[in-house]
Amino acid sequence: MEHTNEIRDENFIDEWQSMIHPEDYSLVMDEILNAGDFKSEGEVNFRILRSGGEVRHLNVLFKVFRDKGDRAYRFVGMCSDVTAEMEYKKYLQEAKDMAEQANDAKPDFLRICPTKSGRRSMQSSA
Repeated sequence: MEHTNEIRDENFIDEWQSMIHPEDYSLVMDEILNAGDFKSEGEVNFRILRSGGEVRHLNVLFKVFRDKGDRAYRFVGMCSDVTAEMEYKKYLQEAKDMAEQANDAKPDFLRICPTKSGRRSMQSSA
């Protein structure tokens, strides 16, 4: 007897679809439907809304099984919660942006810094 974790409950699929963030819904459904038509495997990243309004980021890898007529008859996939990774990427991007802003401001800062004689240089950078 083969062991399987197949989910054949239509309510589960409806519930899963209802959790997809409204801004990501079209992307996710297009990716999955296109996979059924054109691909044998795929990957999609999207957000879900949990009860209470919490947003989580998911990465889904999936495989499409086809019959001899090349029609999709089964999707098998794995969801991973990648929220921590996405938050870290956001943190790194914000730190990079702040560093770039500080670097861009450096010429103005140096322009008003004291010179060797102790007097401030207030020259225009234009």
